[in-house]
Amino acid sequence: SDTIVLDTVAPETNIITPVWDIVSGYSTDKNPNGVWSYGRKWTVESSSLDLMTVRFNNIAWWLGNWGHGAPSVWDPGTWNVNSISLWAKNNSNGLPVVRWTSPEPGSYKLTGTFVGTDARGVDSFVYVVINGAIRFNSRITSDGQVAPFSFDQVALAQSDYVDFVIVWGGGVYSEYSVTGVTGTIEKL
Repeated sequence: SDTIVLDTVAPETNIITPVWDIVSGYSTDKNPNGVWSYGRKWTVESSSLDLMTVRFNNIAWWLGNWGHGAPSVWDPGTWNVNSISLWAKNNSNGLPVVRWTSPEPGSYKLTGTFVGTDARGVDSFVYVVINGAIRFNSRITSDGQVAPFSFDQVALAQSDYVDFVIVWGGGVYSEYSVTGVTGTIEKL
């Protein structure tokens, strides 16, 4: 009788873990852009977000010449750093925000930095806010100063959000204090 031998080697499995990068995910022509949105809030913990709808000289998102034009979210590289730069001016027209909205429920790892990017002077309070709760805060008071943040495991439902926010601190002229943010969000 013939014997049949089956080769039972399992096929290779290539599991791709989704990763969203705040810098490479930046869009110069769409807002929102998938999971990323650029806007303003009136308080750090607020859940509401007004989308920025106007491009300033093709280098920044802003609200148009409303009041004094601030806040704004600047394209990566504009301030000679590989980050998205946020500018609040004097906070009177709201606070600049980059928002990431969770596309699906799960556990996520968040890592990144805020960095002072204004050689003229910096005084910014920086925040990572998850669903309206402050999860990280620091103060940037000089050009090049870095404030790293990291969360190993954050449980998020679909449509939960992570906001990266700055607030002008008042220690330098309000035209200054451009502050960068970098980061990745990885589904575990």
